Amino acid sequence: YATGLMWSSSGSSKIMGSDEIADWLAILNYKGYAGYNDWRLPTVEEAASLLQSGKSNGLYIDLVFSNRQDRVWTGDSRIGSKDMWFVSFKDGRLKNRVLEGSKIIIFNLHFIRPVRNFTNNSSKPTKVDASNVKAKKKKSTKKRLKDLFK
Repeated sequence: YATGLMWSSSGSSKIMGSDEIADWLAILNYKGYAGYNDWRLPTVEEAASLLQSGKSNGLYIDLVFSNRQDRVWTGDSRIGSKDMWFVSFKDGRLKNRVLEGSKIIIFNLHFIRPVRNFTNNSSKPTKVDASNVKAKKKKSTKKRLKDLFK
């Protein structure tokens, strides 16, 4: 694995479109998941570092990680485009998807496995401004967080 990182062993409990990522991470950070407020999407290199050469429990990822998240978003896009990269642990490959505005296409839905930088200075959680969380969400924050990590 890439060093200097702290991974969530699970992640989102459902697949999400690219338009849901910012809200999901904002809520995770607002609540201080695992005592920290600086969770983010991994880069394509960071997510790819989790790939294993052989399958364990049907996926190319170590058994320490949940097998529910068989493909995960990264925070990277192709240069000059809006395509976002994701890693498929099902077939052990890096892929990208064209994002077509708010149009939801089933192959543009993936899980989130959050990561954070882990350094000696990371022991103090930082305060996060959650004002950018969309107000249109109808579930309570407590219920949504419960759903995130089933």
